[in-house]
Amino acid sequence: MSKTISSAAWKRSNAASVGAVGVDRKVSARGAAFFNRDRWTARVAQSKISEILRLNNSQIPLADLVQFAVQSANGEHVHDPEIVVAAPPERLDARAQRASIGGNYHEAAHSLYSCTRDLTEQEVMAGLQPRLALLPMSKWASLTGMVLHWGNLIEDIRIERVMCREYPGASDKLSDLQDLILQQEGMGQGGEGHKALPDDDLRVIMGAFRDLGLGYQSETQKQALLSYKQQNPAAYALVESGDLRPMLDRAINMDKDDDLGHWWLALEVVAYLVNSNQKSEPEPQPPEGEPEPEPPVGDPPVGDPPVGDPPVGEPQPPEPGKGKDKGKPQKPVFRKGDRVMLRGVKHEVTFAGPPDAEGRQALRVAPVVDE
Repeated sequence: MSKTISSAAWKRSNAASVGAVGVDRKVSARGAAFFNRDRWTARVAQSKISEILRLNNSQIPLADLVQFAVQSANGEHVHDPEIVVAAPPERLDARAQRASIGGNYHEAAHSLYSCTRDLTEQEVMAGLQPRLALLPMSKWASLTGMVLHWGNLIEDIRIERVMCREYPGASDKLSDLQDLILQQEGMGQGGEGHKALPDDDLRVIMGAFRDLGLGYQSETQKQALLSYKQQNPAAYALVESGDLRPMLDRAINMDKDDDLGHWWLALEVVAYLVNSNQKSEPEPQPPEGEPEPEPPVGDPPVGDPPVGDPPVGEPQPPEPGKGKDKGKPQKPVFRKGDRVMLRGVKHEVTFAGPPDAEGRQALRVAPVVDE
């Protein structure tokens, strides 16, 4: 019988795990997901541009769009940066302990390597302009959710690869974390990510890109890659040895200081998929009714997009009369970390899927218990 440890004792170790890789940050254990609240300027800028493109049908000049996005990102302030780790079960066995440490390391890697600095309009314009030229601007307006999704996936590859190079002892813990995610996906518990995409080609492409990109060599990971190959050999080959391989190699080899590279590469990947007639936009099903708090399973895998300090309360929709549906109020766009009131109780959004054509999102929430 494997030795277990109590959840109370384990909670006290989380800050030590994060501190072991050089991150001095408040760490809390609650809910069923891992996330990191900080001043993620690249994420804010990308989200602002995506939201405006979607709501305004790409009618705003690019220079104005970049100026607004950069000013919004640089004006971001987070007064209480925090790493939140999933609340552990009553007892943790050795593998669960390693996977939990892996989750801590992953979030610490975002603190170490993801973009929190001020951006410049020049660098954002230089990165966006040639890549947006790969497709009509009107097309990009319908692909904003997919660009964000690919950006998150590529950034996770970059930060874990860099962490494994700089802290070799982190590799086995991150591999155990990946095994846990793969097992959840295999049991139908990880459906909010690429596994939720309805198109088989895209589902296999994104799964193979992520898993080959992370590069872990566990038996669980090998079986997952074999499964992708069996499900759709052509889609798997596109990533493993085909046209997407050079882009995968770029993700694998991104430098620790290349904190905007995931954004630029995501645009290139999505443009390639569109131009090669691969489906590129997921169509998540909207939740039925009000989201249920604290779902026992199905929270997003570690590595979902970090967001900045969210406002408390319901995100406000744009004013009626704006955008292509003039006079029709737009649905609010939720981000992971937003706070909402449900049945008189404050909840935090732990997963927010990309909006569909009608602005609907798949959401999961957890009650805020430490305020």
